[in-house]
Amino acid sequence: MPKTNEPRNGIRLKRTDDGFDLRLSGVVGDGWEGFTDDWLDGSLDDVEGRGLVRINSPGGMVFQGIAIYSMLARRSDLTVRVEGLAASIASVIMLAGQRVEIERGAMVMIHNPWNVVMGESSDLRKSADVLDKIKESIIDIYEAKTGQPRDVLAEMMDEETWMTADEAVEWGFADAVVSAGDTEPEDLMQQVDLSILANAQHAPARIAALIKNSASRRSTRATEPENTLSNGEPTMTDTTNTPAAPQNAPEPDPNIAAKASAKAAAEAVAAERNRVSRIKALCAEEKIADSFRDRLIDEGIELAEAEARITMMADYLAKASATDGIQGPHRVVITRDERDTVRTAVATALLHRARPGEHEIAGDDPAREYTNMSLMEMARNFAENAGKNTRNMTRAEIAQAALHSTSDFPLILENVVGKSLRAGYDLAPRVFPLVGNRETLPDFKDVSRVHLGAAPSLQKIQEGGEYTYGELNEEGEKYRVFKYGKTLALTWEALINDDLSAFTRVPLRLGEAAAQLESAVFWAELTGNANMADGNALFSVAHGNLAGSGAAISVSSLGLGRTAMRQQKDGDHYLAVQPAFLVVPTAKETIAEQFVSQNLLPDSSGNINPFAGRLQVISEPRLDENSATAWYLFASPNSIDTIAYAYLQGEEGPQITTHEGFDVDGMKVKVRHCFGAKAIDWRGMFKNPGA
Repeated sequence: MPKTNEPRNGIRLKRTDDGFDLRLSGVVGDGWEGFTDDWLDGSLDDVEGRGLVRINSPGGMVFQGIAIYSMLARRSDLTVRVEGLAASIASVIMLAGQRVEIERGAMVMIHNPWNVVMGESSDLRKSADVLDKIKESIIDIYEAKTGQPRDVLAEMMDEETWMTADEAVEWGFADAVVSAGDTEPEDLMQQVDLSILANAQHAPARIAALIKNSASRRSTRATEPENTLSNGEPTMTDTTNTPAAPQNAPEPDPNIAAKASAKAAAEAVAAERNRVSRIKALCAEEKIADSFRDRLIDEGIELAEAEARITMMADYLAKASATDGIQGPHRVVITRDERDTVRTAVATALLHRARPGEHEIAGDDPAREYTNMSLMEMARNFAENAGKNTRNMTRAEIAQAALHSTSDFPLILENVVGKSLRAGYDLAPRVFPLVGNRETLPDFKDVSRVHLGAAPSLQKIQEGGEYTYGELNEEGEKYRVFKYGKTLALTWEALINDDLSAFTRVPLRLGEAAAQLESAVFWAELTGNANMADGNALFSVAHGNLAGSGAAISVSSLGLGRTAMRQQKDGDHYLAVQPAFLVVPTAKETIAEQFVSQNLLPDSSGNINPFAGRLQVISEPRLDENSATAWYLFASPNSIDTIAYAYLQGEEGPQITTHEGFDVDGMKVKVRHCFGAKAIDWRGMFKNPGA
């Protein structure tokens, strides 16, 4: 028999080269067949280094969850990644890491702790006091991570908050959104028991469907006799004390024994089905929570005892519904309220005013109500919604009140700034992704980008001969991402003056600047011609990727470049690299496009252009600053490495953070962008100095 607290989904601990990888999947606590604190206790004591905890849990037992949080929080270098769901107490466990990541498509849910209590009034009061203390402890953890005010966090728990990956980062529960792994978050959610969330009243539709399916599966399992596993292997043994047969006693008739055993098994199955059916019927009749019903079924409570408990619970619920101030034992779930709709509508209205062609508003869109409001009118509206009486306030005082953190207005402005920043970034022209290799790096440490060199040739093996070992010589280029940034102030003067450009055009330009930065860093790798790991310049005779003399774009010069690329080797083997891009400075753009588009060359022998339609022209103005004549051939980055460009994991593009200014009147916006680039393999590129 396995240990009774062995997790069905549970804990998967794997040691890695620099630490450990821990997966926590399922429900927290013994009674829910999930992962438990006693399984984790002590298991990491002798494991040093960096840790990655992957979590997918609908929550469970509060005290076990807090115990697990405390064990993990003692680690000094821990990243927690939400791969599917981190709901209820699992949302506390996930905050044990110094860095919290959430996969796109995953979700976080927070709510009030709850319990089912039966007893005298003093028992109920004690339970309520305990729940209040637990809530305050959980708020302490949430506040330390998110920086959100306690009253805001308490409100989120009082109602219901289901957060998407982006919203979890926005509220401060996570640090970054990362791409999903091999298994999509929603598929991972289906692998765990979500039935404990059966009372969730405002779960997103797709999650509600998963919860319903999980509860249905759990109910089906509860009605089936637990005598075999899916593969037919017995899981339970008969523990009835049977007297030993006397020695020399006659052997019993096997037919009689078999019939008796079959009859007993059939009666047991019938009795169990009757028990489960009766419990379900009584709970449905009394409108008692499914979680209470499932506990009676799963714990094997005898029918008479179950009926008594259901009667007590029904009496309690009847008294609770008739008495002010007493809450029934239902789960309180948290949802995004009407304020979210207003925030989105106002942000859309502001973006429409700034760039109406890109942000159209339909006739029934809630944003239409706010399109004709000035910034000051919006500020007054939100200041009053935050409890401020603006009747005798000056415009300056209204602006200051609206920019205070208790108002929704700062969140709306942050949203507008963020979308304007991203729009500027996306609209800025960048051609380097066509010829570069995109990567994502987990941190700011140097990484070694390895390509294989000197691959051994296959040797002929004589009859009876031995195979000899070959070696792969690894050559690596080291590079990393760097952090770039700028801070700007969204001042109350801009709000008073109804200067919408401060909140839209300025961030738009910063987004463009981030894109321009990427282009500058990437093309500097090409024009800088720095030494590679082998000590030779990127373009050099030693690398066989530099023309001996400059020449204009022609069939002859392109043919020499193509030959040089095709003759590049990997050890003894020819790579036969095929050029796909003709990269030129803007001074040569017209000539290059004209050349590759011509099938016939009037002044060329043979009159045929073999490169027509085979090369894509890419023009980059930064190349003109280095040379107005030099041109390059690039292979497709899908066939061989060229120049790698990388983003920090979870921060693909510029990011913003805002906070209320102290040294300025208004809000401070910090724009951060993490990016790096490095030439990886010279064999995918060729340079001609041009003429």
